[in-house]
Amino acid sequence: MKALFTILTLPLVLAGCGSDEWKRTDNVKIINELNSPDGKHVATVFFCSGGGAAGYTYYNVSLRKTGDDLNQRDFLLGKYNWHSFKDIKITWIDSANLQVSYQWNGTNPEHRSKNNDRVASKDGVNIQYILNDVE
Repeated sequence: MKALFTILTLPLVLAGCGSDEWKRTDNVKIINELNSPDGKHVATVFFCSGGGAAGYTYYNVSLRKTGDDLNQRDFLLGKYNWHSFKDIKITWIDSANLQVSYQWNGTNPEHRSKNNDRVASKDGVNIQYILNDVE
């Protein structure tokens, strides 16, 4: 009986893995949004929460072409970014250069090293980062 239960339920469990459920269940709040000077791109600082009982929250920044929907999983700062960044500010230098300033949220060295990845450029826009000291 247990084997039959496993055979019948395993495909349902596996179907949920890698799903896009987060697109519908994440709660995203836009903190700041700026259009590039030429109007071709939008930079957005946002807060995201989701994940049900286990839950997660994070702040990050996104860069996309004007008219494209915000994808809260397509961000510029870090790979494993839960609770990693705060006080994110965005400034367009010109239409081809975006400046992102931020602070680390926390002092764990391993956490910082995992989140040290940053997108250098996207869709023809160069991204410059400024890591501000925590006050």
